[in-house]
Amino acid sequence: MIGYFKMACLVLHDKRMAFVAYLILMFSSLGTRLFDSFILLTFIPMVWFFYFFTAFALNQKKHLFLGMTLTAMILFTTYVPFYFITILLSFVGFYAIFYFGKLKKIILAEFNFMKKNKVFVGICLLAFCVSLIPGALLFKQAQRGDFVLSQRQTSLQADNAMEVNPEWNKWALMEDVSYSVYQSTLKKFNFAVLYIPVFAYVIFAFGVILRINKKLLFLFCWGGFIFLVGSPNVTSVYQFFYDHVFYFKYFRNLHFFLWIVLLPVFVLFLAEQLKCLLQLKLRSKRESVSLYVFMTLVHLGTLFFLITRGQNVLSTYIAIGLSFIFFIYHFGGLLLLRRT
Repeated sequence: MIGYFKMACLVLHDKRMAFVAYLILMFSSLGTRLFDSFILLTFIPMVWFFYFFTAFALNQKKHLFLGMTLTAMILFTTYVPFYFITILLSFVGFYAIFYFGKLKKIILAEFNFMKKNKVFVGICLLAFCVSLIPGALLFKQAQRGDFVLSQRQTSLQADNAMEVNPEWNKWALMEDVSYSVYQSTLKKFNFAVLYIPVFAYVIFAFGVILRINKKLLFLFCWGGFIFLVGSPNVTSVYQFFYDHVFYFKYFRNLHFFLWIVLLPVFVLFLAEQLKCLLQLKLRSKRESVSLYVFMTLVHLGTLFFLITRGQNVLSTYIAIGLSFIFFIYHFGGLLLLRRT
């Protein structure tokens, strides 16, 4: 979570919003799901990798490159690296689309760093290549038929023992979300049920009145792409990659994408929205009245939603009340400053 906070600072350029993102993620269901060994082995080194990756793009320092190398080695030697590969490649792809000008400068700066530190970079790359050896040996053993995982393949005519029949991915992102929706009250909250603090829904609703910026659009498109990849029962995107990208044949549990990337990215999206909301300037009395009316409707709507779903956890209602007080104080304070 500290790694997530540090990464959010770099992405949002605002420590206060990064702290809000940290709190929302900490008190979401990921705070408990992290104790699932599979999630822990993937999410923790990946968060730190993206912190070092982002920091190195901004400032080419040796310790940041070393951090990238170490976390990448961990990711490629524990559990399944294909989640990380998919997330990283899709991130770079969408970043190139939205920030092509910045990407060229970053690549040039990193290339200059590698030229100046050839020995250091060479040692790091060698260490990373060594970390790939166990996975390569496992792949060859599976290809030779040294072991059999027939349950993964069922009726599939597989060339490799690790191949997974697409039918095994019936339970994916949408199924995980739908399962969570059926948990009607927080009193019935169970492990692996998706939950986001109620304040997050208030922030999300405010997005209706905000102008979308490039960062919000980037996060939305990147997260949306991962969602499509991880929803084989909704779209054919997963099947396309299964047919054309070799490593998609070797991993399943697509619902893990919900925890290791979609939830953290959604929280970053919310934090950026909150940042835009707090920077909103009220230029007239009409705008002020409209905002107060909308603000009241959002909070009353959230209360109505919770009541109709039978929520009887006192802290959720307290959170909504504090949220309403906060926004009234913030925008009311801005009006008083403008008048003086």
